[in-house]
Amino acid sequence: MKDMTKNSDTSAEPDISIDDAHAIEAFLKKYKNVNVLSIRQWFWVLRHHKLTLRLLRYVMSLPSQVVYYDGKMPPPTTIPGFSWRRPAILHGFARSCVLLPENRDDYFRGTAKQNLRTRTSGATRKGYVTRELATDEIFQFVSSVCIARGWHEFDPQIFVTVTGRDVLDLRGVGTFSAEGTPVAFAIGTQAGDAIALKWAYSTDQGNARWQCFSGLVDYCYENNLRTIIEDPRMFIERTLLVFQKDLGFVDANVQLRRRPVSPTA
Repeated sequence: MKDMTKNSDTSAEPDISIDDAHAIEAFLKKYKNVNVLSIRQWFWVLRHHKLTLRLLRYVMSLPSQVVYYDGKMPPPTTIPGFSWRRPAILHGFARSCVLLPENRDDYFRGTAKQNLRTRTSGATRKGYVTRELATDEIFQFVSSVCIARGWHEFDPQIFVTVTGRDVLDLRGVGTFSAEGTPVAFAIGTQAGDAIALKWAYSTDQGNARWQCFSGLVDYCYENNLRTIIEDPRMFIERTLLVFQKDLGFVDANVQLRRRPVSPTA
C-alpha cells in the first residue's frame, strides 16, 4: 500500500455512494466487525457482490497510516488498526486520519489551515477557552452541551450507545464560553501514539467547534499523540465534509505496529 506522506490525493471523492454507506453501516451494526472466517458474512458478501467490489477497490486505493504502540497491542475497540497478527478481523480499514507533524506550528501553517486559524482566533477573541477534561468531569460536561443542543434528558448509558465505551475510558478536551459555559467537546480513546475520536459535539456550528479541535491538537502534542482517527468520509454527515477537509483528515488504512526499539550505545 502507498505511504500516506506520498502522493495522497485528499481531494478525491470516495467511490462509495450514500446508499452504499448505509448498506455498510447496516452490515457493521449487525456483525460488529468484519471476520473473513464467518460463513454468515460471506453469504452477505455474495448477496452484495457489486458493493463489495466497489468497497474493495476503494480500500485498496487508500494510503496506509501506521499507529505505533509500546508493549501490548491495543484492542481494536480502542484503536481500530489492522495487524497481521489478527488477519481474520479486518479493523482499521478506510478510516479518516490526521497525521500530525513533529512540530505543532507546522500543522497550523499554510493556506490549507487558514480557515482553522481564522475560526480559532474568532473563538479566542470571544473569550472561549479549550482545555483537557478530567475523567470525572466528562459526563457533566457532555451532558451540558447535549442539553443545550435541545436534548431533553441525558444518562450514562448514552456514552456506551454513542461511543461504545464507558465514560471512564474516554479522554479529550472541552471548550468553555467566556462565561464558563460548556459549548463543545471532542472525546475518544487513546493508545500508542493515536487517539480515536468517538464523539465530537458543540452547541452550534460556530467557531467553538473549530477552537475545540485546535485544543484537541494541542492535547495531542502534550501527550505525544501523532494520529487522530475518525470515521471515514463515507460515514460523515455531508454538512461536515468541508469541516473535516479543512482540519486535514484524509481516508487511510490504519495499521498497528510495535514501536521500534532505539539502539543503545
